[in-house]
Amino acid sequence: MNGKILLMLLALSVMAYATAPEWVAKGANAKYAVGNDTTSFTVLERTPADIKIELKILPSSKTYKLTENASAAFGQFWHDVSLLSGASVGSEVGDLAVSDKSAQTIAGREWDTITLQGIVSEAATKKTYDRKSGLLLKQTVDAPGAPLVILTQFDIPAVAGQAQLPPPATQPSPQANATAQPPAQNTTAPSQNATSPAQNETQPSVQNETAPSQPAQPSAEPGADGQKSDGSLCGSASILAMLAFAILGKG
Repeated sequence: MNGKILLMLLALSVMAYATAPEWVAKGANAKYAVGNDTTSFTVLERTPADIKIELKILPSSKTYKLTENASAAFGQFWHDVSLLSGASVGSEVGDLAVSDKSAQTIAGREWDTITLQGIVSEAATKKTYDRKSGLLLKQTVDAPGAPLVILTQFDIPAVAGQAQLPPPATQPSPQANATAQPPAQNTTAPSQNATSPAQNETQPSVQNETAPSQPAQPSAEPGADGQKSDGSLCGSASILAMLAFAILGKG
């Protein structure tokens, strides 16, 4: 069998078993800054087939109901982790190519990121995901007036527990005066009736060690009923298109 055909069949078989990460479940919430606005995605329900999502745009409070395929390779703010974990720079994930793998600080946390880029809807698009969870962290589109989409807050306990990268190993600092010095001897002979001086014994001070508190994640805002969108809102560039129209007053 031709090698290219074999690789194509393997890629298709992987895509056929794609699925949304387990954390894309009821109550999961992620907020993104889109220009001067904020967009909130809240998962309302998940079934084996579908994911119901509420999209709210602030400060206008416009609300939309979205339905995504639970077996898709990606959604509005997530990507199948199995397709990201083994990808290397230069390889392809779906219609996009891996352009970068690095540690980045976004929304006050350090993430192990992977960036995919390519042409989406005739515009050069970059999407940066957390490689461990598949959460969308940042998106840029090279089009006039297209704002930067970047994660600002999230209420996803499973992601919060694995987002922080382990700190680099540090070497213990050398202790000063590690070798105890013997006390100086008293060379003056004591008088006949003198008593020997008591030895001075000091106890080392106890250091107070307190564990740093963990930053609390924001809770999801309550949703409100609003407009209902059709399936066309689930495309890879739809988050940007919808929000750009909202910012321009056309949404």
